[in-house]
Amino acid sequence: MSEFYEGQQFVGAPARRRAETPEQVATLFMAYLQTADLDGLVSLYEPNAHVVAAPGLLLVGTVAIRQALQQMIDSGARLRLEPRNIRRVDDLALVSNTATLMGPTPDAKPVISATTEILRRQPDGGWLHLVDDPFFG
Repeated sequence: MSEFYEGQQFVGAPARRRAETPEQVATLFMAYLQTADLDGLVSLYEPNAHVVAAPGLLLVGTVAIRQALQQMIDSGARLRLEPRNIRRVDDLALVSNTATLMGPTPDAKPVISATTEILRRQPDGGWLHLVDDPFFG
């Protein structure tokens, strides 16, 4: 499977695929966001995943997550995720990325945060978000 990016710019829509490793979840998330692939973004979450969409705002389940991700796409947001740490134990992974969000802020300044994510390996071998919190740190 080929990657669909040149540097930080993804070219075209990536073929829908599963994350074979915890590290690939971030790569796919960036690609799907840049190409406005809402179904691709939602496919990176378990059905009852928990996402902190803003400080104090917890979303549970892919219906609510889909709405938040659609708003993110509609805002024109761009996101760069750089791996900080990954701790893997059996079928769970604790992941932290440095997230740089560009675009949706009124002053157009990037928002930088340290994410905390819990990923779980699925029966098919792919990895999905169980918890996604870009504000935990």
